[in-house]
Amino acid sequence: MALDLIKTVTDAFSPIFRPAGNLIEGIQPGSWASAQNPIRPTLQLGVGMRQWDFTPGINLQFTPRGDVAIKFPQLWNVSNSFDLCRLMIETRKDQIVNRPWVIRVKALPGETKKDVAARQAKNPNIAKVTDLLKFPDGVHSFDIWIRMWLEQLLVFDAPCIYPVRSVTGELISLRLISGATITPLLDQFGFIPQPPDPAYQQIILGIPTSNIAASAAEKKYTVDQLIYSPRNPRVDSRWGFSPVEQIITTLSIGANRQRFLLDFYVSGNVPEGLLPMPETWTAQQIKDFQKWFDAMLAGNLGKRRRMIMIPDAKREVTMTKQEALTDVTDDYLIRVVAYAFSISPQNLIKQVNRGTAKESSDVAQIEGLEPYLKHIENTMNGQVIERQLRIDDVEFAFQDEREMDPLKQAQTDQIYLQTGTYTRNEIREARGDDPRPEKAANELTVITATGVVSIDQAPEEPGSGPGDGDDEPPTPGRSTPVKVKKIATIRAQAGSFTPRTRQAKSDFARQLNKFLASQRDRIATGASQRFAALKAAVPRGNMAKDTEERDRRLSELIALLGWDYETLYGISRPYLEIAAEEGAHAGAYQAAANLGASLPGTLADAIPKAKQAAADRAAQMVGFDLEDDGSLTESLTPKWAISTTAKDDVLATLKQGLDEGWTPQQLESVLQASVVWTPDHGELIADNEISRQQEGGHITSWLASGKVLEYVWTVMDLGCCPLCASFAALGPVKAGYQFAPMIYTPGAHPFCRCWLTVTKVAGAQ
Repeated sequence: MALDLIKTVTDAFSPIFRPAGNLIEGIQPGSWASAQNPIRPTLQLGVGMRQWDFTPGINLQFTPRGDVAIKFPQLWNVSNSFDLCRLMIETRKDQIVNRPWVIRVKALPGETKKDVAARQAKNPNIAKVTDLLKFPDGVHSFDIWIRMWLEQLLVFDAPCIYPVRSVTGELISLRLISGATITPLLDQFGFIPQPPDPAYQQIILGIPTSNIAASAAEKKYTVDQLIYSPRNPRVDSRWGFSPVEQIITTLSIGANRQRFLLDFYVSGNVPEGLLPMPETWTAQQIKDFQKWFDAMLAGNLGKRRRMIMIPDAKREVTMTKQEALTDVTDDYLIRVVAYAFSISPQNLIKQVNRGTAKESSDVAQIEGLEPYLKHIENTMNGQVIERQLRIDDVEFAFQDEREMDPLKQAQTDQIYLQTGTYTRNEIREARGDDPRPEKAANELTVITATGVVSIDQAPEEPGSGPGDGDDEPPTPGRSTPVKVKKIATIRAQAGSFTPRTRQAKSDFARQLNKFLASQRDRIATGASQRFAALKAAVPRGNMAKDTEERDRRLSELIALLGWDYETLYGISRPYLEIAAEEGAHAGAYQAAANLGASLPGTLADAIPKAKQAAADRAAQMVGFDLEDDGSLTESLTPKWAISTTAKDDVLATLKQGLDEGWTPQQLESVLQASVVWTPDHGELIADNEISRQQEGGHITSWLASGKVLEYVWTVMDLGCCPLCASFAALGPVKAGYQFAPMIYTPGAHPFCRCWLTVTKVAGAQ
């Protein structure tokens, strides 16, 4: 009977899941060294596959997180007992709350912004959803409400929203419920049960208070009645995986260290110091003097900070307290906790080199914030708007973050105006200002060497207008007309990469980061080993007294490390040559199309010079000079060399380690974390070097053509960096002018986006 029932069930569900047989074709169990057929399953009903191997009866374990080692109270306690963790949580909340949000219609494929705006003005669902989210729970504004939701996400990874409906079924509020009171249930196969089956239970005071029969009604939370949205769910667990849980061991270390520091400053039985008294004093005299001394300081310092008198006049005053208990462990804790929450640690740690600290901080904030914003958008759109409100034509979205630096925002706006991307009124409206009534404020314009012109009056592309190509011979009796060259379009801009150069930059950055990672491990290990030997050979006190001797020994140590910049020269040279060649082609085509220069002749002259300059720079970049025979010699005066930056950083770290008494392990950790080895630093180097070589090749072709006589350094906006502003203030200069040592073209600093605008060419009036 039981077998018949099993067969009936198997046949009924066979379209869903049909188990495979137990025999594998070709296997002979009795043959030599056979793989053998698999063991026959003890019970294979053929009705589906389980998501994971959960414990039988798991739904009976109703205590939230009762089936895992780390409980909700532990997560709550550790997130509130370690100040650094709490600061990270609150910082992430602040960053998200500061991003404006909007309810908008969903754009249709191929729809223009104008069409979207027209539909948006007529859609009543926008106002409906916006009104609901202004005060989602009817009490708190959205900013406060989302902070409470984020608390559950960051600490428990169990944010819960309970949709409250009116008697007519209309959604009227979104109440937040503590995820620490909710236990997800599983169906027979390990998945969340679907309606109308119960999917969650709420546990209050250790008792399941929902999903329990109460007279004729049954209270239960199903997947459409409770929005349970962990950001990091896992296949083999009912629970999410919050940042707090991911580093709970590190947070426990930090909390214990914090308590230790507190005890150090507020408790203990070690006196502040020992004050010797004359040997002739009796115990009673010392006792009397102690009472008088304590009474004099009473109310000013705690008893633990008082001096203790001892009968030993020959001894000096002994201060028993140590120096402030700070070491490299603090930096380690800061970095780990900040990394877990995807927040930049730059503002909290001691930086040996802050050259790219601001850039790294901005990148970390963007990369860390976006996933959280995406999760909130998905929850609001998929769970609230579509599933609860049954609205599918509008969406919740965070708006792009506005640039907080007025200078950067002004520079961005200036670029949009100069390139004809936006009109002045469009930019004003984006900044929240009223549009201007002037007609020109609604026109797209571009900035040329001759001033501001409408985008439809901009110079034509080469070869598209009359006068390009072969000119008619002059009419007899008329003077030959003077041909005015179209110099308005001739410029060379830093960072304006060609497709081939952009690929070279990407490949160079990838290879450079591999090199830096290898160099980091090798240098950090070697430096820590030699550092240990140096500390053992020379006492710390002697080092502190003789700084000249210390610097000499450290310089010798630096020289003995396994620097391998010859390898980096071989890596970087091909990519720099590609950029130089691309720039030479761009400059040659400009000169040929606009100024009548010979394209083959210009390229033949410019490309070898540009590639040689790139090869020289590849050597200079790593602290070498490239000789005529192709060999490398160490440069006595390296300029703009990344090798110098790295060595100076390591040297400064070694000095700091000696001064502060670091262990070799602490030194190695700090060197490993240095910004000079980071991928961000590698990207910065690749962008700057490739940009400079492309611009260098561009200018080389201008000079080789013999047509470009003068140009002017042009900046994006007023208030740019002082260096570029000083170059722009020079006005038109002779082609080939050296603006500063090693600076002939834009690219004077990382991510420079200035350009050279031609102001005078040969044969033009």
